[in-house]
Amino acid sequence: TDTEHFLDNDLYTYVANNLDKKITLDTLSANLYISKKVLTSIFKKDFGMSPMHFVNRVKMNFARSMLMYPDFSIERVSKYCGFKNLSYFSKVFKDVFEETPLEYRKKALENDNLR
Repeated sequence: TDTEHFLDNDLYTYVANNLDKKITLDTLSANLYISKKVLTSIFKKDFGMSPMHFVNRVKMNFARSMLMYPDFSIERVSKYCGFKNLSYFSKVFKDVFEETPLEYRKKALENDNLR
C-alpha cells in the first residue's frame, strides 16, 4: 500500500529532523500516525529489522559523517545524535559499523590524509 511505500521515507525524515532527541517506538508511532504493532510488522517484513534498529542506523550514519570532522568531539557527535550516554552511543555505533567511533575516525582521517 501507499502507507508501506512511504513509511520508510517518513520515518527517515522524522529521525533526521529529530536527531538530537530520544526516539522511542511510542514517539514514532504517534508521529507517523500508525500503531506500534503495524509499524513493527511493516518494518520486519519490508526491511528485515525493527523500526528502532532503522532509527539507530539513520542516527549512526549521521554520526559517521560528523566524525569526519575532527572539530566535533565524539561526545558532541553523541549528543547531537540524541545520546546522553557516550558509552551507549559507542556501543550502538559499534553494533552498526563493527568498530568504535574513535576507530572509525582514526581510519577515516588517515585515509583522507593519503589522498
